[in-house]
Amino acid sequence: MGNPGSKLFEEDHQFSPYYMAGLAFYRLDSLFLNGTIDKKYKKVRFYILMLVPMIASTKDFPPLNSQKKCERFCAPIIDKLNDESVYPNIFLKAINVIDKSGSNVEDKQALKSKNMTDMILGAYDGEKI
Repeated sequence: MGNPGSKLFEEDHQFSPYYMAGLAFYRLDSLFLNGTIDKKYKKVRFYILMLVPMIASTKDFPPLNSQKKCERFCAPIIDKLNDESVYPNIFLKAINVIDKSGSNVEDKQALKSKNMTDMILGAYDGEKI
């Protein structure tokens, strides 16, 4: 059971969104390790991970307690994250969005701001992979 007041890890939540997030984190880390993505973007990894489902799915994020909706949303993204010819492009597109936003990835204070989140979301053009 989750922490009181928290919306994470509740008993009725499906596992697929958590698995998808963990897989995305693992794939991103591998791209940092092999040099595909510059390590300077490690500071904004959570913004990159925020963009992954937006880029890799045409559906809106479902309620975490709906098994069918979670499976329909997560399965195609998981398939893309398991395809070595596809998943690097998802993350590179996310990097492109961050660059296009004009956000300063070196500014530690800005990284925590709602303004930076808004800038990044505003730079996303809806392109899907």
